[in-house]
Amino acid sequence: MDVLARLVESDLEPQVWLMLAVGDQRGLQNHDGYDDDPSQTYEWTSAVNNGRSVREGDVILLRDTEALIGISVIDDITLEASTRQTYACPVCGSAKVAERKQRAPRYRCQACRSEFDQRVEATEPTTRYRSHHGPAWVDLAGALSRSELAELQLHRGDQNAIRPMVAERVIAELPAAIDLLARRSLSWHEERSADGHVTVFTRARIGQANFRNQLLQRFGSTCAFTGPAPFQALEAAHLYSYARHGRHESSGGLLLRRDVHRLFDDGVIAVRERRLDVAPEARDYPAYAALHRQAIQVPIDRGHDTWLDAHWTQHRPSPMTLVP
Repeated sequence: MDVLARLVESDLEPQVWLMLAVGDQRGLQNHDGYDDDPSQTYEWTSAVNNGRSVREGDVILLRDTEALIGISVIDDITLEASTRQTYACPVCGSAKVAERKQRAPRYRCQACRSEFDQRVEATEPTTRYRSHHGPAWVDLAGALSRSELAELQLHRGDQNAIRPMVAERVIAELPAAIDLLARRSLSWHEERSADGHVTVFTRARIGQANFRNQLLQRFGSTCAFTGPAPFQALEAAHLYSYARHGRHESSGGLLLRRDVHRLFDDGVIAVRERRLDVAPEARDYPAYAALHRQAIQVPIDRGHDTWLDAHWTQHRPSPMTLVP
């Protein structure tokens, strides 16, 4: 079984979630909005169904009202005591109130079907949660439609803003994205039980800080592709799939600026004979066009060459031919 297909649903609670992320337009207008930047953060409150079950290390798929936006792994969740403004139907008290921007009256209750221009307002205490998931973000804008995403849910009729997903279905629909996600932030761990395999996923953070420090000591504050850079802007980039390999190799990493790290992971930038090869679609941007055919900016060894050749073979049609 492919190591990437080992992302499975926990027996106790789902670890893969679908989240509706559309700023202050999350469907029914029964509360003030949230301040989301889908590629970096997601906000919800303790009043949201399933919200208290989301944990650091969980995989999340974010969507808007029409389609998938992207996928990531939660790196951190911050909590704070807060209040929220709620809105209800003045007739029946239901919070299922929809706003109609082009019709009058402005609001319609989906419970009793009353129509009105003013909602009943109230303030109540709540806990506000904010996920931070930028490091592993994989942009998948439009890759799956709303209806296609519904087929991947644990409960297909689920209408909550946060919904549990079936991991096997997600993997089957998005194998390349899961591969990249695993490369960026997941390692796989197997445990054997009396009746066979119990397989779970864990965040690949073990030793990552030490690995980056070792690279800083070896190469200094230098991006291997672009040259000297503030150390805060540099990431420890594996030249191989850490999710598959499971350990940090001394010649298996380079320091890269975050933007070129992403392009390297996606194969947009590759290396052959210690020179950068930038795919044609990225050469429309002057900053990346200037990198094409430039030499690597740090001294590397044969171990690096081996891993970079393997990366080239994976992402270029011919392992021996540079793109002109």
